[in-house]
Amino acid sequence: MAEARSAVSYRVEKTNLLLQVSDEEIVLRINRNLLPITWKKLRSAAYKRAVKFRNSLFNAFYPAPPYHWALVIGGSAYSMIYKPSSLLSQTLWGFERYIPSSQAISPTLRATLISAAVGTGAIFVMSYVRKFILSSLLGYQGWLYDNPRTQSKRTIIWGILVKLISGQHGLRLFSRQKPLLYSNQDALPKLPVPSLDQTCSKYLQSVAPLLSPEEYSQMQKLVASFKKNEGRRLQRYLILKSWLTPNYVSDWWLNYVYLRGRSPIIINSNYYVLDCGLPNPPTTQPVARAAKLIANFLEFKHLVDREKLAPMVIRDTVPMCMHQYEKIFSTTRIPGKEMDFLEHFDYDSNHIVIFRKGQYYVVDMYDDYGQPLTVCEIENQLKWIVRDADKNTPSLAEANVAALTTDNRTTWANAREEFFGFGLNKASLDAIDKALFMVVLEEGNPEDYPIGDWSTMARSLFHGNGGNRWSDKSFNLIILPNGKILGNREYR
Repeated sequence: MAEARSAVSYRVEKTNLLLQVSDEEIVLRINRNLLPITWKKLRSAAYKRAVKFRNSLFNAFYPAPPYHWALVIGGSAYSMIYKPSSLLSQTLWGFERYIPSSQAISPTLRATLISAAVGTGAIFVMSYVRKFILSSLLGYQGWLYDNPRTQSKRTIIWGILVKLISGQHGLRLFSRQKPLLYSNQDALPKLPVPSLDQTCSKYLQSVAPLLSPEEYSQMQKLVASFKKNEGRRLQRYLILKSWLTPNYVSDWWLNYVYLRGRSPIIINSNYYVLDCGLPNPPTTQPVARAAKLIANFLEFKHLVDREKLAPMVIRDTVPMCMHQYEKIFSTTRIPGKEMDFLEHFDYDSNHIVIFRKGQYYVVDMYDDYGQPLTVCEIENQLKWIVRDADKNTPSLAEANVAALTTDNRTTWANAREEFFGFGLNKASLDAIDKALFMVVLEEGNPEDYPIGDWSTMARSLFHGNGGNRWSDKSFNLIILPNGKILGNREYR
């Protein structure tokens, strides 16, 4: 019977994550006080919710800053009180009939209430109109076919209007307010539905190379029958769904194609990224590079959570969808017997999981004041983990618990339900599921991964030894003994 070592906090204190695995069975155990609900975590979750609410207001008012709302209300109230004869005041006082008559409500308070209600409504109406106009403009696709150096006048005028209304590059109306990450998300156009004739025609074109002349002739008859009968009804349903959702395809693709796949995801779905863009890094020490990159990821997560990351645009004009940034961190693919589902832990995820030599370590990435650990603190954590893990030799079964995530999805779902669905075992798995991401500190020698031998590094990154990649996590950060940083991603 072997057991994994305990992880450390930023003060090098143990948190008692224990995995006991025999060759016959899996018994994953965790101390009950691991990652307890503390005041720090409650405060952190409350702060994140407050920031999200604040950003939603910013996005609703964008490109005007929120203080414009206060100016509209204050200006309207001032006009109603001190200039009651003006046209604006007379119009606003017309809403007084909706306020209950009471001696306790003074004229000043009445004016304030009317100004607040009407001003707020006007701000949101203007925001909706702006998003509607921007969405209509973004439906223009002529820019895709124009040479960027010789654009048509129509495309040039369209680009100027898009920049003006979307609030980019100093052409913002009334304000210098910078866009947040999701400021233009609601203004993106809906995916258009092709006509039934276009769909059938493209389908025939796609199957023509695969069918014999006789089979193709039969397929043409089936397609013609489809267009006459059920095709029309299904087309109406599709158009109706396109009105109700931003993208009528994405949820079907995610649920019925991507998450319903039962094949192992480690090779068939997950993809990887090689560290080939920095040929001469400042250091080749794996722990030092890992600490710096983890700190960079925490900083990047801060930008995403606060929506301070600038939204991406094409040709400095067309805003792109930034929806997938929401689930980069703290996301796990949970196996199901028929269909998997994505679980995102937005408010109660403040730790990472370190995997070293078949052993798992939970490390909280934030101190008692909610501040992320420094690079030096993270490096000290990793050094302690490496020393502790290298002193022990886990059993073969213990070292390959992660291999369950590389199995058939239904098989993994059954094993998860049987071994990890209750008690301490479930708490242990929750600690991994809720982690910001997984960090794998590969053991071995630098000579095992020669610089320039991308094939060896790619194989290690793609699947490892079959039991040292937690495939369900949104991404695994893998650090090789030669200092190269690699990534294995699940969610796309």
